Amino acid sequence: MKILSQVVATNAVIIKQMGFVLKFDEKTRGAYLFQAIWIDTLLNQIIACHFCSTDYKKQGMLTGLILNELTFSSKIRYFLRILESYPEIASKHPNIKKKLENVREFRNKVAHSKLDTSGEFLSKKTNYIRLIYFKNGKRAHYNITEQLNKEKTSEIVKLHYALNEILVDLTGGELGKLIPIGRLDLE
Repeated sequence: MKILSQVVATNAVIIKQMGFVLKFDEKTRGAYLFQAIWIDTLLNQIIACHFCSTDYKKQGMLTGLILNELTFSSKIRYFLRILESYPEIASKHPNIKKKLENVREFRNKVAHSKLDTSGEFLSKKTNYIRLIYFKNGKRAHYNITEQLNKEKTSEIVKLHYALNEILVDLTGGELGKLIPIGRLDLE
């Protein structure tokens, strides 16, 4: 009987923790991926404006036929090459490559990792989520705390503003005056 009551108590802890984990996962990964989509969209827009500066129909075709088929990494690489053509704009954003790579790495981690919902992890009553991924054929874990979530959110929002500023400069103010939807920096 004692063993059964311990199992019931452990299961209650796990079920309660599962609610926290799912809610925190949605708040962190869902919101971050939402912002990453905007970064992807801004990269598309900048690349399209470079090649078809005033022809919106051609920009749309370039985006729909070609850019939407590229990986996020490829878009970053092409964007950085294009930015080299605009040294006055590039000089305003000396760390843009590092910022993009940081966002790409975290985006890939949250997009391609499995949420740890194992009884072993959930029974710990943590205040963070743990992702499971494989690196070099070995299982690894990545913890996302509230502090890390705030740092990554701040980082991606700042990148959003920087890319908007680049778009403003590239188009002479015609495009790029968007505010990130879901202003995560204010939460």
